[in-house]
Amino acid sequence: MVTSDLLAVGTVGRELVDYLFSMRPWLMPFLNRHRIHTAVLLPDSLRRPFGMPEVTPEVQKKFDMDVRLIRTAMKCVPVHLRWIPSQIEARRRIQGKKADLITRLTNKIVYGRPLLVS
Repeated sequence: MVTSDLLAVGTVGRELVDYLFSMRPWLMPFLNRHRIHTAVLLPDSLRRPFGMPEVTPEVQKKFDMDVRLIRTAMKCVPVHLRWIPSQIEARRRIQGKKADLITRLTNKIVYGRPLLVS
């Protein structure tokens, strides 16, 4: 799929990228870093049309450093901040358990209902 011509960048896609990466001035340092992450993860056929930076050794080094940092930091983050509520609920269902109170409250805030599967 990635190497085919089935995926293409259109006007709406470019407008969406421009919007996402220019939302709030105080977020620019984070958005610039996120732009690097996006550039590394996109194939060249999509990265260039979206206007993402070239993946140079310097860009790759920043990406790799961020991945190591995030992996280390995530070990300290509570489960309810590490995963989206629907994933927590699904994992608990697979284990034969019900959604806990925090998951129910988070589901209610995010999705408008405490349980995604009744």
